[in-house]
Amino acid sequence: MGANITINSIYNFNSGLPDFSSIYYAESYDYGSTVFRARYYEGEVEEFQGTGFKYSGGVPYAGTVTSYSMSYDGNVEVSIRGISIAATSIVAVAQTYNISDDAALIARALVGHDTFSGGSGSDTFNGQAGNDVIRGNIGADFLIGGRGNDILHGGRDQDELTGGSGSDTFVYMSVKESRAHSWAQDTIVDFTRDDRIDLSAIDANALTRTNNGFTFIGGKEFRGNAGELRYVKDADDTYIYADINGDKQADFSIHLDTAMTIEKGFFVL
Repeated sequence: MGANITINSIYNFNSGLPDFSSIYYAESYDYGSTVFRARYYEGEVEEFQGTGFKYSGGVPYAGTVTSYSMSYDGNVEVSIRGISIAATSIVAVAQTYNISDDAALIARALVGHDTFSGGSGSDTFNGQAGNDVIRGNIGADFLIGGRGNDILHGGRDQDELTGGSGSDTFVYMSVKESRAHSWAQDTIVDFTRDDRIDLSAIDANALTRTNNGFTFIGGKEFRGNAGELRYVKDADDTYIYADINGDKQADFSIHLDTAMTIEKGFFVL
């Protein structure tokens, strides 16, 4: 089990930079044993749901928070469910000037098998521990798996993916998710032999009506056959290229921030 973090916003979100101190600057509050809301002048509402809330000085001093959301004008922009954090812990970190203790609190809460889903901004997700599924969706995202065997899917736009320790899988669903140009190309920061790049959802041959897998040709040049997958290794980096229409030009590429010899077994084709 784990948490579900969902972002539905055009603004950038960083799971590693929480700041609970804003609850002391709310315009008004709603109090209940299972719901605590902080309402702000700008139309934002923070909602903490859980059990056993008791209050003193305007904030909970007892209870357990099991979900959190942040809304603006009635639209939920951040939703976190499946957590278990003592309300006193949130109040404690909200009272300090820095956010390092806020970040440590969230890191302790994300030790399960968590699921992250980004919005359309440039989101930053850190899975911390556990076997996590992290989807950036739209936007130039920064995805970090952390400890565990994680699945990272950057989605559209130029993403930076860091698997962390464990055997991680980097998923691509379309050639549009990492184009052949350097300005539209994903970077996998720490790819190792234990990791995999999953291209099985991509139709490798645009010239047929069937869904075809790629043919790995190693370090050879493209030969003019649709569906060829190759790599180029230089002094410090490795580049993976795919041609889906047989014109000997790359339609898809991935940058690995390390120089290594690529094998067919590194892919799910």
